[in-house]
Amino acid sequence: MKKWLLIGFLLFVGVIIVGCTSDEEKQEVSKENTKVFTQEDFEKAEEMTRFLDETMNDFEKEANQLIEDGTIDTGNNDNFSEAIKNLAQETVIVPFLERYPDSLIAGDASTIPLTFEPTTTEPCGFGNCAYDKVEVLDVEYNFETRDVYTSEEFKYSQLIYSDVQMKYEEQSEEEKQSAVLSFVKTTDGNLIFSQVPFLHVENLDLKKADEEYAEIQSSVPESEVEAEQEAYRSDVEETLAHYPELQ
Repeated sequence: MKKWLLIGFLLFVGVIIVGCTSDEEKQEVSKENTKVFTQEDFEKAEEMTRFLDETMNDFEKEANQLIEDGTIDTGNNDNFSEAIKNLAQETVIVPFLERYPDSLIAGDASTIPLTFEPTTTEPCGFGNCAYDKVEVLDVEYNFETRDVYTSEEFKYSQLIYSDVQMKYEEQSEEEKQSAVLSFVKTTDGNLIFSQVPFLHVENLDLKKADEEYAEIQSSVPESEVEAEQEAYRSDVEETLAHYPELQ
């Protein structure tokens, strides 16, 4: 009788262990299935960035050709800035958004300015410069080094490439600056730039937002923590409001 009780007990324990193992495996599979960014997203992020590089180079070449031809007025800062701004929209922003709709989010402005350097060999006087050319940033990306950060406070995830170096052509290697390239993903599965060296988009840094939210706990009197955190949360949510619904 004791022998049968022992066998029954061992079978019961075995069922529990198998059940627990099965639950753990299901949880692991569930975690795997709920990852926000996939290999396809990593490939698309690189593709989007390289296409942006191409359009920026197109902008630089066309702008400098128009300057050389005398089509763009380089003797008046306001006229020059307006012509360059319009050209940037035509050669960079419009074609990029045609290929990747809703992938660039403007902040308070209706258009997204580019980062470039107008250069001149002539001294500037009376507020005007005669520009010889414009230069876009030369950016080096390491797409093998990436991180996916999920915000504890704001619950969204961000794909981050932090090994990014940039400089203008005429600068030395020692003058290179570090930059960050990052993306967020909508509930529809689309990638949106949240930080990019070339463009002044609506920047979003979820890791920094979490750190600053947590820092309030130790940097203000205890009686003010809740109000300060709520105010900071409102600021971050105001930035998030520019984006579609994110994962």
